[in-house]
Amino acid sequence: MLAAVASLLACENPSTSSSFTPYTALYVDPSDFRGGVSCSADEGAMKSYVVTLQDVSSNDPDDVLIVASSPPTTCSAPATFSQVTPGNFYVAAIDAYELPPCPFNRYDVTNCLVPAGGWGSGARLMVRSDGAKIPAASAYVPPTWSTRCGRLPEASETGAGGSTSPFYRYDPLGPSEAVFQTAARMGGCEPLPAPTGPARVVLRADALRGALSCGTSPGQIARFEVRVGDDAPRSVDCGAELPFEGLEPNQAFEARVFAFESGSSGYRWGTRCFARTVAGQTRSASCDPLTERGSLRLAGGSLCKPGATYRATVVGLGLQPQSAVCPADLVFSGLPAGVVDVLVERRTAEGQVEGGIVCSGSVQPGQMSEAICSE
Repeated sequence: MLAAVASLLACENPSTSSSFTPYTALYVDPSDFRGGVSCSADEGAMKSYVVTLQDVSSNDPDDVLIVASSPPTTCSAPATFSQVTPGNFYVAAIDAYELPPCPFNRYDVTNCLVPAGGWGSGARLMVRSDGAKIPAASAYVPPTWSTRCGRLPEASETGAGGSTSPFYRYDPLGPSEAVFQTAARMGGCEPLPAPTGPARVVLRADALRGALSCGTSPGQIARFEVRVGDDAPRSVDCGAELPFEGLEPNQAFEARVFAFESGSSGYRWGTRCFARTVAGQTRSASCDPLTERGSLRLAGGSLCKPGATYRATVVGLGLQPQSAVCPADLVFSGLPAGVVDVLVERRTAEGQVEGGIVCSGSVQPGQMSEAICSE
């Protein structure tokens, strides 16, 4: 029996690759049931799932055959069952977890999921690996979420002699049929319940410092200063994490980050970090690389009327002039920190020169600054 289960599950683990395509198979795509739960390495996100395949071909709610359970599968990959019977109907029970799957057929890693009884056992029960050959039963891990693909038959739907009713073949929320020489995607998946509660974003040290290192020597980062909107700046040592609690879900989060050398009152580098908040979950912000240079934007809508053109030249830096049609903006990137002047020549839609103005902006490392123009 164990050998049969191991054969059944051989094509299920996404970490194994093969050019062989099963003649008849059923697979579950996690995008069909994740719903509002994100798939990522962030705290509170789904990281793996287990599918338990059930044969309901008898159309009898008291006669459901448990085929086997897949190994824990990463939340971004499908779980596939081969050697299913063509013409039979199947549903799937799904358990989802915040822990990641262990590498297939490995027991020497920790803090990840392994089937109870070991790889190839076909067990639905998951345990947390502690580096032992078979983790202790006390390490049992209950699923964080549960759902299913395809509803089970009800007693009223049983046909004469237990025959298959039209419910199976035509109900999009019903069981899925195994089709000969086809890898069929299971349908009728119920989405996981959307998470609730406030959102949380964390700025992590490795994302903040990028290729630079922490330290007290010149060229090393001693601390960061982080600014979000109009809130007071927050200071954090290099190497530490900075959490932002109680955020509104489904909102764009942006932080301006400045990096300081030891003993310096002025920042040398800057960047911006971004995240999309998710209810009840912690998201890690993604950051642009730290840089000593910044950008300056000219707001075309305030320089001339729609359809007119303008030409901008940065003073003293040897950069090529740029032109735009109003109200489009112009952005000069890679500018040194400090005050930068830009000469702007305005023209009508017919090309006649209307005069020039001077625009200036204070360029900050890693930031987008706005130029202020005066006649």
